[in-house]
Amino acid sequence: MFAMLAFRIVAAIAAMQIFLVTVVWPDAHALLGLLLGAAAGAIIFGVGRAVLEQQGLRDPSAGGRPEQAEVARRAESLLLLASAGAFVSVAALFFVLRGPAAGAPWGFVAGLAAGLVATFVGSTRLNRLAADHGAPERSEG
Repeated sequence: MFAMLAFRIVAAIAAMQIFLVTVVWPDAHALLGLLLGAAAGAIIFGVGRAVLEQQGLRDPSAGGRPEQAEVARRAESLLLLASAGAFVSVAALFFVLRGPAAGAPWGFVAGLAAGLVATFVGSTRLNRLAADHGAPERSEG
């Protein structure tokens, strides 16, 4: 569930960025890419924290057991990794779209790939952590 949410958010903001940079504002400043990257990271972090709370993985003091606190800390760090990856990938996409005038384009392509990998690793490990330690499914009936 985390991976699907994270990549949908990154894809939506990347599509908005492509539209803004290619159609609306072709001579946009680098601040636009950084702001959209920060927005992607903040959205993933905010939505992720809400999902962690729903899964029972956010509050380390609720159960009082040390293993629950460790699981909550691990979940928060994985969420931070996924959010940072989203920031890097969306910010690097801006510089890839700007072309050679922005500097070394292959470095930004590598940054884009690294950001997507970080988002993938963080969100898929959150999926696994939620499946192993999350709240049990509620049955209707």
